[in-house]
Amino acid sequence: MSHRIQITLEDHLWEFVQTIPKNERSQFIKQAISDQLTRIRRQQAMEEMDILRSKLKPLPGCAEEWIREERDGHL
Repeated sequence: MSHRIQITLEDHLWEFVQTIPKNERSQFIKQAISDQLTRIRRQQAMEEMDILRSKLKPLPGCAEEWIREERDGHL
């Protein structure tokens, strides 16, 4: 479902939007909003991961050792 909205743009943004062909403006704005939303969600996810990481105790060893143990155990 699509929704029609009215927005206010600063002059420099409006001047740029006017360079986009009229039949492509809506798609351009939808994509810009979608891209920004993706960036915001990724940033929030990274912040949540940082919080989680700070609460967890470090595991003993390292990934290289875990892989060797796993690989050698299946021989």
